[in-house]
Amino acid sequence: AAVRDIAINTKFTEFLYTIYAESKRNIYKPDIKIDTNEYRIYTITSWIHEHYQQPITLELLSEQFNISPYYLSHLFKKVTGFTVVNYVQMTRIRNVQQLLLYTQRKITDIAESCGFTSFSQFNRTFNKFCNISPSEYRMSPNDGDRLRMFNE
Repeated sequence: AAVRDIAINTKFTEFLYTIYAESKRNIYKPDIKIDTNEYRIYTITSWIHEHYQQPITLELLSEQFNISPYYLSHLFKKVTGFTVVNYVQMTRIRNVQQLLLYTQRKITDIAESCGFTSFSQFNRTFNKFCNISPSEYRMSPNDGDRLRMFNE
């Protein structure tokens, strides 16, 4: 067993040496051309997905990511096709839909936990995106089709 371990170690060391010796011949160059503005917006959308339960405003995002509110608004719409407000609302509603489908929590608790500060605002937003009330959504049949009801 000890001889086998030494042989494996020796082969591994030879392998590492070969990689090092041939490293100058490596001609692979990644051809990744990521637009820095797109990358910045994807970073912001990722942040929104992580913090959707908290109050999110254009001003907060512009301070958080060191970008003017006007430019952020313009760039966000250009890259995503949505306004910042609509994107935040859609993210929250998507999470509400999951909780409505897969938990028995009260709708008011779900709305609050997903970042809605007013139940009437939540109802309006949910109806705007889903064309159905949250309680009707929860009770509607055919689980697989319910997430497709989202009007993007």
